[in-house]
Amino acid sequence: MSGFNPHNYETPGQEWTGWKNGKEVVQKDKQVWNYITRDMAKKIAEEMYSNNDVVESRLCSSYAWDTALKFIEAKNTGYATNSEGDNYSGSLNHTGIGSTARNNIYDMGGNVGEWTTEVSSHPSHQCTVHGGRYDRSANNGPAGQRENGTQSSADVTVGFRSTLFVGL
Repeated sequence: MSGFNPHNYETPGQEWTGWKNGKEVVQKDKQVWNYITRDMAKKIAEEMYSNNDVVESRLCSSYAWDTALKFIEAKNTGYATNSEGDNYSGSLNHTGIGSTARNNIYDMGGNVGEWTTEVSSHPSHQCTVHGGRYDRSANNGPAGQRENGTQSSADVTVGFRSTLFVGL
């Protein structure tokens, strides 16, 4: 992890605090890393464990997103299409990455949408954001939602999540 510092990256308008002792902290009461472009989210996700021989990280793929939703759906039927009860408060919960968790997977159905590696066929919006957002109801932006976006756009309603790969 040496060399990676989240403060080397631009986060317009705020300081990101989801970082402790040289590691990303993704848990309840830690700030959402939002207002980030897809390209920057990809770069940061790939650099989180770049100096580690056992662990690699990448921006979450659509396959990983959909697999996690299927896992949650096994115990929470309807979660992908109606994630009622998650962060649909009408305002961004900066200090609540995990104000709601399903099977220890935080806020896929609320708070911010998240950049993924999925490529869209839309000619000018070729990147994809998955999940719900605080500014939409569970029915209008559930965990299974996909939206097109441009790789250079950043918005308060969009963040990212990384996927970890552990070698043997």
